[in-house]
Amino acid sequence: MKSYFLIGAKILGIYLFYLCLLNLFAFVAGLIVFASSPSRPFSILTMVSSTGSLVILLTLSILLLLKTDKVASILGVKEDQAVSKRVLNVQAGTILIGIFIFSTNIGGFLSMLYFQLKEVNAGMDPIGTMPKGLIFSKDLLTVTLTIIFSLFLIFGSKMIDKIIRPK
Repeated sequence: MKSYFLIGAKILGIYLFYLCLLNLFAFVAGLIVFASSPSRPFSILTMVSSTGSLVILLTLSILLLLKTDKVASILGVKEDQAVSKRVLNVQAGTILIGIFIFSTNIGGFLSMLYFQLKEVNAGMDPIGTMPKGLIFSKDLLTVTLTIIFSLFLIFGSKMIDKIIRPK
């Protein structure tokens, strides 16, 4: 399984590096807009979410590209000769899909969370009709559950493997 994981992780690392470059461009665009009009909330929101995404995606891409063996050992991915190749593909694929889902949703999660916390500190919900307090919007709840599910895929791949393994 480890060999499948290492190959897939390197490919995923290349894709995450690409996403990192896109977030870098969004960050630069946010800086340009902020420099021309510092009071625009869109530019601040873009910069904050882009910065968070940039740091996380850069970290993940570097780990997957340069420290793949260490990531495999941290996640408990081992070469197991006794298990069929189909099961190895499923467990390695489950972990990689979890990393992919996490990395593609973390930017949206951070920007929505920032917006919610900003509105809570201002004393109103995003619509401006509710009293102070954290209000979970449908979008924030959906992306939060997506992040939790992705973490379950990453760290619960062995349990998923036990459920779907042919008996």
